[in-house]
This record gives sequence, C-alpha cells and structure tokens, in this order.
Amino acid sequence: MKIIVQRSIFLFLVIALVVGVSFYVVIPIVKVASIKSMIQQIQTLPGFEGSTVVVDAKYEGSDDSVINENSSSLIHPGSNYKLLTAAASLHYLGADFVFMTNFYTFIDHGRQSLIIEGRGDPTFHWEDIQAMAKDIQKINPHITGDIYYDDSFFHGEPYGPDWKVEWKDIHFGVPISALQMDDNILYISGTGSAKKNNLHINTAAFQQYSPVMDTRILVNHAPPYTVRTVMSKDGVITLSGETSGDNNFATSVNMENPSLITAKTFKQELVLLGVISSQSKVRLLTQHPVKKLMYQHKSAPLREIVRLMLTFSKNNYGETLIRTLGEESNSTSRENGSQAKGVELLRMFLMKEVGIAPEDFVGRDGSGMSPSSRITGRAILRLFEYVNKQPWKDVYWNAFPTSNNEGTLRYRFLSAPIPDQVVAKTGTHDFASSLSGKIPRGRDTILFSVHIFHHHVPSEEIGMTVHPVIDTIVRLLDERL
Repeated sequence: MKIIVQRSIFLFLVIALVVGVSFYVVIPIVKVASIKSMIQQIQTLPGFEGSTVVVDAKYEGSDDSVINENSSSLIHPGSNYKLLTAAASLHYLGADFVFMTNFYTFIDHGRQSLIIEGRGDPTFHWEDIQAMAKDIQKINPHITGDIYYDDSFFHGEPYGPDWKVEWKDIHFGVPISALQMDDNILYISGTGSAKKNNLHINTAAFQQYSPVMDTRILVNHAPPYTVRTVMSKDGVITLSGETSGDNNFATSVNMENPSLITAKTFKQELVLLGVISSQSKVRLLTQHPVKKLMYQHKSAPLREIVRLMLTFSKNNYGETLIRTLGEESNSTSRENGSQAKGVELLRMFLMKEVGIAPEDFVGRDGSGMSPSSRITGRAILRLFEYVNKQPWKDVYWNAFPTSNNEGTLRYRFLSAPIPDQVVAKTGTHDFASSLSGKIPRGRDTILFSVHIFHHHVPSEEIGMTVHPVIDTIVRLLDERL
C-alpha cells in the first residue's frame, strides 16, 4: 500500500512538472514560433520580398524580450523618431515648458515701432493672432512706426538634412522658423472662372496675398477639377490646373518665408483694429535697438504640444522641438545651426540617460523625415522602459494615439480587430512603416516595436497593404503573449 501511494505521489509530481513546463516554457515557445513563422511568410508576399521585418516585444518591467526578431537591425523609423524627440524634450524642458513670443516697442526715427520676437511657438493659428492683436490694442492703441520681426532665435537651415527637394512643396515638408503660424501653410481658395474673367482668389491667414500670378491658365474644363500651387523663393505663388467655374476650389502652398507672412498677418490684424497704419512697413530686424517689453504671449504647455505632435504626427512640431533643444539647452556642440545642436543633445540623451548603445541609433533631424535616420527595435523598447521610470511618464504615454480614437490610429486595426486598446505611434517613410507602443493589460502590459523596412509597396497603397500586416502582427502579440 505504501509503495502504491509513493508511486501515485511520484506520478502526480511528474504530471505537474510536465504541465508546468508546458505552461511556462513549451506553450510560450509555440506561440512565439507561430509569430516568427508569420514574419517569415510576410517576406514572401508580393511587395515585401527582401524586406526586413522587425518585431521586438516584452512584458512591461521585464528585462528580456519575449520575441526579438531582427531587433538589432538598423531601420528607418519614420515618425517613430518623434518618440525620441518627445522624450528628450520632456526630460530637458519639462512638461510645463511654454514658448514665449515677445512684443517690444522702440523709437525708430522718431516714431514708435513694434518688434515681434519669435522663439519657436509652433501652435500659432490665425485665431491666436487675431486675439493677440486685440490684446495689443488695449495696451497700445496707436503705433506710429513700422513692424519688425525677429526670428533669429533659430539659426541655420530651415529644412532637415537630406530632405528631398520635392518635399519642400508638400505639407509635411514645411520650412521651420522661430516665428511661424498655421503649420507654415498658406491656404488658398477661389471662385469663378479665369476663362470667364471672373476668377476671385482669397488667401488665409494673410488675406489677399498679393504675389499671385498666372491665374489665367485656370480653365473651364471637365472633371476632375484640380488646382496646383507652387511658391517661388521670392514669394510669388503660381496657380495652375482646372476649375469648373461654378464651384469653389481650395488648395494650399507651403510658406517659403513663414516669419515674413506671420508678421504681415499681424500687421493685417492691427490695421483692421486701427492700431497701425496700412502704410507701415514690415521689415526684418537687423539691428539691436533699445527696446521695451510691451506684451508676451505664452503657448500651451509642452505636454499639450507633445500630444499634438505624437497624436497627429506633426513634422513641424518635431523640427521645432529639436531646434528649441539646441537653443534652450547648455549644449556644447560647435555645430552650426539650432537643429545640429539639438540632434547632438538628443544623441547624448539617448546614450547617457537612456543607455542606448551608439550603434543602435543614427539621428539627423527632429521628425524622422531625414532618409539617413536609423534606430533599432530594441532601442525603442529601452526608451519605453526608461520613460516608465520618469515622473513625466503619464504625460508621455497620454500623448500617444490610441486605436479607434483620434489621430493616426483612428482607422487602424479595422482589418485586424484587436480586443485590447493599442497605444502606439505610427511611422511611414519611403518604403518603411512602423508602429511602436504598448497594449495596456495591467500586469501583463506588452511593450512592442514593429517595423517593415525596405518593402516595395507604393506610398499610395501602404494604408491598404502594409498597415494591415503590421496590425495583424500586433494583434497576434496581444492574442498569443
């Protein structure tokens, strides 16, 4: 009897051991193997041949990844790069940092003139300028001289290094200056027909922007009706294309000189309020006069600016922040230009504060637009673990887009529904797509970084082809980990 009992206990322990091993070792290995199998299959699909598929995932707080396929490969992260800029900005500037725009008065040839000093606020919109003009009216209802704008806070190239020339005419490639508005885009609308000689053009926020030419080539033609715009270096806008003559048309163009147009828009609103004469000039400040501070405008705090940058993937915000880091910090870089100094500070932050190895990162700008920027999947997860130990971690994670909500994740996971909400930053570049973030599941929260690099899918098809593949990988991580 005693022998039977001993054998029973032994058999029970063996079964328990087998079950335990299966639960904690075998089953996870099978689950991970199925994800790895899918990764291998992806690389055989049309348009994905020869691509690098990166998947790095771990449980929050864990030292080791559950799956780390190609996580040491340097890939282009697209707008995932903004995750780095956001973290460095919160670390060095603080979540409550605000951009200041200063208004000074000074005596200019016997008249009182106005100086608008920009320090990088990327959040200006036409409505803000109108409100500020009214505040100025209350403080100083009559300015007799001219308006000067000072955008010297940022210096160096207004575009990112290695940016393609054609990007400068597209909304995501606007130039960056210390005084800017409306995401540095001029909006153009029109009614009527050039052929019938009754075409009317309106521009916003700077209304009736005068250097508009070649509207005669807008013709009454069959649909589709498209109007294209190009702004030359001297600020002349050329419109071309087709209009029905019966319907309104709307288009836009990147501001070639955001500081000048922003200053002219301020003048426009001050003239409407009777504060300044329409004959006053708008000039670039090239001197250093004795001036008196009259008015200051504070931006929204950095926590809100980071949210807008990550949720809506604003390149101009990322470029503004990297330049601000270069000017506001105690960077010892001798590089010329605010952007280069900011990138150098970002590199030091990632190595010394976050602990990312220098071979895991190549940085060139603040938005991830530069084709030379690179990072590894494991570096992004290391960044996330670093963030989770910071006092501003909630500010950081609350800035991410969430699935089935606003921002760049609003229409993701439609073809790959996922039961848990995804909190993640998207990234898209030439033949590169990324998604990095977390799946909040309490103690089993998953941190992940997924990238498909060097795919061959045309940009207009990425949303239908590449994004669903990435979404499926994330869904499998949620289901099987």
